[in-house]
Amino acid sequence: MSQTQQDISVGSEALRLLVAEGEAAALEAVQAVAEGAAPPITVVRCESVEAALALDGAAPVLVPVRAPLDHLQRALQAGAAPEAALDAWREGCEALLRVCRKARRRVVMVDAGMLASRPETVAEALGARLGVHLGPAETVQMGHGSEVSHVHAAIAATLLANDSRALELADEFEAMLLGPVTPRTLGRDGISAAAREAAALAEESDLLRENLQQMHADAERLLGEKTELEANLEALRQERDRASGELSEARQKLDAADAARAGLEARLEEQRASAEDASRKAAQEVSSLTEERDLLRENLQQMLGETERLLGEKTELEGRVESLNSELGDRHLLKAQLDAVGRQLEEAREVQRLRESVLGAEILQMAAQARQERAALAEERDRLTADLQAARDEIMRLRESTSWKVTAPLRAARQGLSRP
Repeated sequence: MSQTQQDISVGSEALRLLVAEGEAAALEAVQAVAEGAAPPITVVRCESVEAALALDGAAPVLVPVRAPLDHLQRALQAGAAPEAALDAWREGCEALLRVCRKARRRVVMVDAGMLASRPETVAEALGARLGVHLGPAETVQMGHGSEVSHVHAAIAATLLANDSRALELADEFEAMLLGPVTPRTLGRDGISAAAREAAALAEESDLLRENLQQMHADAERLLGEKTELEANLEALRQERDRASGELSEARQKLDAADAARAGLEARLEEQRASAEDASRKAAQEVSSLTEERDLLRENLQQMLGETERLLGEKTELEGRVESLNSELGDRHLLKAQLDAVGRQLEEAREVQRLRESVLGAEILQMAAQARQERAALAEERDRLTADLQAARDEIMRLRESTSWKVTAPLRAARQGLSRP
C-alpha cells in the first residue's frame, strides 16, 4: 500500500467517502460497490469537489469524470460546434485540475465510463487506494441519450490529436485517473464504423443535395407559374377595371336615359294634363257658345214670331189703312205711316241678320281655334311619345350590349351586398 493510500485510510473503521455529484449511473455504481465494503464505507454525496473538500478535511473525495474523448463525443452529438466543444472541455478540465492539484492526496478521480461499464476493475483499484475491500458490482449501462455516433467519436479524437494544449491537459487528466482509462483514440472497429457512418452521411448528403436541386428546380418552376399567374391576374384586373369603367359609363347613360325618360314622362303628363285642361275649357266654351247659340236661336225664333206678328199687323194695318183710306181718304198719311213701319221692320231684320252673322262668325272662330289647339296638343303628344319610345329603345340597346351582359355578375354581387 502506498503512502497516499495510507494517508486516506488510517484510523477508518467506518470510512467516510465523499462523492462529488456526477452522472446518475456512475453514482449508482459507486453506491453498489460500497455496499459490500469491509470495513464499511459511508457514501456522502456532495454538490461539487469544492463542497466535498470543505465538508470534511480528512475524508477522501471520489470524483467520477468523463474521459476527454467521451466528453467531446457527447458534446458533439448534442449539437455543439467542434471548436466550441473543445474550448468548453479545456476550460472545464483546467478548472477541475486546479482544484484537484491543491488536494491531490485526498482527491480520487475515476473514469465514469469505466466505472459504469467495468465496475469490477475500478472497484479493485479504488479498494486498493482506500485500503478496503469493495464488494462486487454489476455493470451499469450509461446511455448517451441517443445512439452512439462513431463519426462524432472520430471528430473528437481528431480535435484532441490536433490541439497541443488539449493533449497536455489530457495527459495530466489521465495521469490523475485511478484505474482503467477510456482510450483517447478509436480502435479499428470504431474507425471502420466511423468510415461506414461517414459514407452513409456522404450518401445522405448527396441525396439531400439532389433533393435540394430538385426543390430549387421546383421553386423556379413555381416562381415562373407565379409570375404567369400574376400576369394573368393583372390582365384580369385590367379587364375588370375596363368592364367597371364600361359599367359605370353604361350606368351613367342608363341614369341619364332614366332621367330623360322621367322628364319626358313628366312633360308628357304635363302636356296631357294641359291638353285635357284645354279640351275641358274648349268643351266648356263650346258648350257655352252652344247655349248662347240656342239662346240666340230662341231669340231669333221669337223675333221671327214677332216679325210674323208684325207682318200680320202690317197686313191688318194695310187692311185698316185701305179701310181708312177708303174711309178717310187720307192715303198719303197712311202710306207714310206704313212706310215707317216697313222701315222699322227692315231695320229689325237687318239687326237680326247682323247679330246672327256676328254670332256665327264668333262660333266658327272659336271652333277653329279649338281645333288648332287640339291639333297642336295632338302633335306635341305624338312628339313626346316618339321621344319616350326612343329613350326606351336606347335603354334596350344598352341592356342588349356586351358590356351590360359582361357586368351582370358584378351588378348581381352589388345588389346582394346592398340587401339588408
